[in-house]
Amino acid sequence: MLEAGNNNFTGREMKRRKRRRCKSFGGSDNYNFHPSSSPFSSSSSNLHPSSVSVVAAAATLPTTSCSKLALFVIAVPLLFSTTASYLIFPPNAPNNTTMVPPLSSFNNSERQALLQSGWWSNDSSNISNHCRWSGIVCDDAGSVTEIHGWELNIVPNNESKLLRLQNLNLTAFPNLVSLYLGGMGLTGNCGTIPSNFGQWENLNFLSLDVNQISGPIPLELGNLKTLEVLYLSNNLLTGTIPSTFGQLKNLRSLHLESNQVRGSIPFELGNLTKLEELYLSNNSLTGTIPSTLGQLESLIHLYLDSNQLKGHIPVEIGNLKYSEILNLSSNFVSGQIPLEIGAVESLQELYIDFNKINGSIPSEFQNLIELTILNLSHNMISGVIPSKLFQLTNLASLSLSNNQLSGNIPSDIGSLDSLCDLDLSYNKLEGSIPSPMLKNCSSFGKVDLSNNLLSGHFPSKIGYVDKLDISHNFLNDILEATQDFDIRYCIGTGGYGSVYRAQLPSGKVVALKKLHQMESQNPSFDKSFRNEVKMVITNPS
Repeated sequence: MLEAGNNNFTGREMKRRKRRRCKSFGGSDNYNFHPSSSPFSSSSSNLHPSSVSVVAAAATLPTTSCSKLALFVIAVPLLFSTTASYLIFPPNAPNNTTMVPPLSSFNNSERQALLQSGWWSNDSSNISNHCRWSGIVCDDAGSVTEIHGWELNIVPNNESKLLRLQNLNLTAFPNLVSLYLGGMGLTGNCGTIPSNFGQWENLNFLSLDVNQISGPIPLELGNLKTLEVLYLSNNLLTGTIPSTFGQLKNLRSLHLESNQVRGSIPFELGNLTKLEELYLSNNSLTGTIPSTLGQLESLIHLYLDSNQLKGHIPVEIGNLKYSEILNLSSNFVSGQIPLEIGAVESLQELYIDFNKINGSIPSEFQNLIELTILNLSHNMISGVIPSKLFQLTNLASLSLSNNQLSGNIPSDIGSLDSLCDLDLSYNKLEGSIPSPMLKNCSSFGKVDLSNNLLSGHFPSKIGYVDKLDISHNFLNDILEATQDFDIRYCIGTGGYGSVYRAQLPSGKVVALKKLHQMESQNPSFDKSFRNEVKMVITNPS
């Protein structure tokens, strides 16, 4: 979770930010999107009295990532010269090589407003033309149309008065189209966003994210009829989401995550039919999920996680035909998973973990052919694991842990070429462990089948698994290989338990740790056990 003014994003946030940057640089969209998510903790239930953990190490293959960077090269002939200079600008940077209006056409009130803020003191001492100052873009008449605060290098004074949002008199810029003040560490006068922010007729980009702005969100922001992007995330904002936001018919991206916003989600947000991104996570929102969100026909990303939402998941969610990410985790949502979610065929990531969901896993999930991540853990889901779930060939991560699932693990699990992360722990699964588990995982694979009712033999083929936990089950091979954990097979005893060396019928040598209670949840246990595994691998006889 991000705190105000903190630029340290989680792994999952950085991944999404990188993906959005690729889209922005590769296409015609000039906006960079900044999503958030919240880390989740894991919980455990009662353990079986005889417990065994197995960790298997495997080689990893390198993975590559693709990123695009568009560079614009502008050739500028130099006056009175036979040569040319070439300037390289990053994407979306103001182009200060364009013709600057003559001094007589400057808007002096705008220039004075910039000077009085104190933010451009370095530029003003060297350059008289404010249209050439850092982060400033003007139109042909010399009127400021864009302010990019991220280009400034402001050093606050001892009292931090220089970083007050009200230092810049924004009423002096009637032609403003883009205002980017994100990540500057700004505070407000008494911590608030001024209500006069709603006066611009042409503003289409407003970013105040990653600052220390507090207080309520002004209702007047609903007057920005041309607004397409609104970033208010990672601040200290309180109060409720204004219902006037339903008037922003051109809005494409709304980010309010990681604040202290409370109250319900306004049903008026369903009027934003052009909205592609809605981020409300990490707040204190209550009430139910409005069914009107199903009217957001252009929505791609929906983040409602880490709030206090309750009630059922509305069936209208199935109308979000173009959604790629749906995150409802860490709320109090109850009832069954609506079958209509299976109609969102473009869905790539689905998170409903840490809720109060009951019922079974819908077989309609087989229609989610683009799905790569499915997390339904920490609920009250019962029934069997649908075998059709393992027809999702793009599935890379599946977490169904801490539920009430029963029956066997489907043998089709080994057919998933992309699966690298599987967590079925803390259920009531029985029968044998399918072989192999991870077929073609090209990175470190993780399989957790602990705390179930699994029996039979240890699988002869595991696959590309870096960490395998089958503790708290009833596997015959383990008991036979150690003769029910006879002292002769013990190679060490520590604070967490005793370590045993065992050779399975397949010839595989494994290290087994019989735990005292719940030490597998302790990170220091994992490090200690890995060292013991290395000892067994180094000295197999």
